[in-house]
Amino acid sequence: MDFVRRARPHRFAVPEAISLTCYAVLVTFLTWFHQPWVDESQAWLLARDNSLGDIFLKRLHYEGTPGLWHLLLWIASRLHLSFTAMHWFTALIGVATAWVILRHSPFPRIARIGLPFIFGFVYQTAIIARSYSLVPLLAFTLCILLTGKKDRPVAFAAVAGLLANCALVPAVMSSGFVALYILRRLSQRCQRPAQTEQSTLQKAAQPHLALAGAVLLLLWAGAIYTALPAPDVTFGRAGLITSHPQFARALSYLTNIPLSHAAAVTPLSSPLATPAPPPVSRARFLLNHAMFVFYPISSSIILGVAFYLLFFLWIFRQRALAALLPFLVTLIACPALAFSTHHASLPLTALVATLWIAWDVAAAPIRSDWKDRAFAAVLLIVMVEQIGWTAAAVRLGMRVPFDGSRDAAQFIATEVGSQRIAGFEYYSVAVEPYSESRVFPNQDTAYWPWRNAIDPDNHLPQVVQERPAYILLGERFEGTVNQYGPPLPQSVREAPSAMHQYILEHGYHITHRFCGTQPAHFGNSEEICEVIFQPES
Repeated sequence: MDFVRRARPHRFAVPEAISLTCYAVLVTFLTWFHQPWVDESQAWLLARDNSLGDIFLKRLHYEGTPGLWHLLLWIASRLHLSFTAMHWFTALIGVATAWVILRHSPFPRIARIGLPFIFGFVYQTAIIARSYSLVPLLAFTLCILLTGKKDRPVAFAAVAGLLANCALVPAVMSSGFVALYILRRLSQRCQRPAQTEQSTLQKAAQPHLALAGAVLLLLWAGAIYTALPAPDVTFGRAGLITSHPQFARALSYLTNIPLSHAAAVTPLSSPLATPAPPPVSRARFLLNHAMFVFYPISSSIILGVAFYLLFFLWIFRQRALAALLPFLVTLIACPALAFSTHHASLPLTALVATLWIAWDVAAAPIRSDWKDRAFAAVLLIVMVEQIGWTAAAVRLGMRVPFDGSRDAAQFIATEVGSQRIAGFEYYSVAVEPYSESRVFPNQDTAYWPWRNAIDPDNHLPQVVQERPAYILLGERFEGTVNQYGPPLPQSVREAPSAMHQYILEHGYHITHRFCGTQPAHFGNSEEICEVIFQPES
């Protein structure tokens, strides 16, 4: 693959300025009305309530993620910026990403103008304040560095290392970009300049390459270390790893976190245990998990299949197979490291990056034959559909809140007052950022610990016996859209949890529900409710 950038001008004229202005107005409007959900609150609370040493040496081992986002939030909290300021910072990142697309991407003008408005670059990265908000900006900066005429190895290493410190999947994506950069270096060497000139260039580049390698390895090592799970973590798939004693001991040694011998594990026979899902065949399991490939592209499987066929054919015809590396490694990492509807911007970003690199180096990106024209038409249809997802999300957001935690926090502040309230389930911590003091005395920290020994849910029976004036239970229900194809039946999606049933059966009744609906495609991915229980009179 020829990585030498061809002279193709990038104009930022009136149409691009209008697009950027419209994007900034849209993001400002949505940020103003956005009600943050629990993942946004968890990161803020963790950064607010811990020292920098505790965050990187201990707490991130319970989150399963590197700490670039938490570092930024720690700085913001020490500057006495508010929880709301985090969202305006995220909006600025989104506007910066839109500017990079409009100013530097090699796509035709109609694509550049419309691309910032797709759902993944509006709601999932510019509105929802998480570490994934940094990924498009960093990934597209790597595209600029990869296709630029001047080689900047130190800058490339720094940006690739920062991308690795966003989250686990971006860390894998970063390795794809680095592999692509190495191929670029080999491609340039194969151009065989004059021997004297080649020797001079190699000698001049060696210190920069050595420094770049050191920077990259240092940032990668930091990402790997901070993402190592603690030996007693209960978060997601990390809990499956730490359930094996050998792995738990190894992780205890690597993270310097002692094994917990007093873990209060809820037995499977407990009435609070979540029932195991019904078994499915291996073929059905593989089919369900293969569906995620189409989820970031289109609501239609047919359109998704057509897109991928034409996309891979176009890459092959452009002789740009190497450009697939960031996208392919991201596709592999998503199901391996856990993929949900909230992660759809990651493979989408990698896909746009692959298109960016291949398009930039192509002599004729779209030729006059039917294959390239069909690919261009499908690309346009996919982009229009995803802009439609954004419009549907705005329409849904005008009818119902994104999350109910802000309304629940207001209820607690005005109605509960000094009376005791207990909180259960991870989603309950979403109300904590709105209070200067800890809301739930039954929880040791404002953020969720993800540690079995101090898991508040394990103590529900004891708390219910103490008869607090209020109990708040955070609940999540599947929406009409998910990454694995058709959703569960509505009766199954809305079935109350075992903890919900336990509270009802022990003298409490529901008095208030504060719910939010999170948009996805032309529907919603989930509904999250803060449910308030009070004792029966």
